[in-house]
Amino acid sequence: MRFVDRETELKELSEIEALSKKKLFVVALYGLRRVGKTRLLLEFLKSKGIYFFVNKNKTSADLLNEYQEILKKGKVLGELESVDSWDKFFDVLMKRNAPPIVFDEFQNFSFVEPAVFGIMQKNIDLHEGKSGLIILSGSLIGLMKNLFKSSKEPLYGRIKKGFKLEQLSLASCLELGQELGLAKEELVKVYLVFGGYPKYFVAIEDF
Repeated sequence: MRFVDRETELKELSEIEALSKKKLFVVALYGLRRVGKTRLLLEFLKSKGIYFFVNKNKTSADLLNEYQEILKKGKVLGELESVDSWDKFFDVLMKRNAPPIVFDEFQNFSFVEPAVFGIMQKNIDLHEGKSGLIILSGSLIGLMKNLFKSSKEPLYGRIKKGFKLEQLSLASCLELGQELGLAKEELVKVYLVFGGYPKYFVAIEDF
């Protein structure tokens, strides 16, 4: 399905990326499930960045190994190199001028490896003057906000920009509906029931 109605967010991310060429920027993106966060981030990254999904069903060791392979594929880590700890993983990210980095469902580190929050905080503080862009995205809005806004949390005060991704507008949903061959009346009914969540329009397309 064609990507629509996120021009403002893409422009904002591009502006932040430009600023991150001079100084490290850590950004938080909030939004309910199915609102289109992952699609927005992948559209922004395309071939220029690295995407990490924090799978809460994996062990810390398995996730670290998966991320190591992603770093090798992205040419941030050499084929014969390895990262055997989260400390080393974040040290590599910060020191090697990696392209824009996304951690999707970032709050899931609470279940997989809570120590990551403190490790990341340490590395952000050590490398604040370096260039780089890290985007932390999450669906559990309360937990995500607590990670960055509670003075008891390691990442308190480390986010330079935070914003919430809202549903698609009715006009954008009508545009998508036309592509799917749905009548305007049908589209309005779908919108009233499901709202502007792109995931439901993808389901209609697949059906």
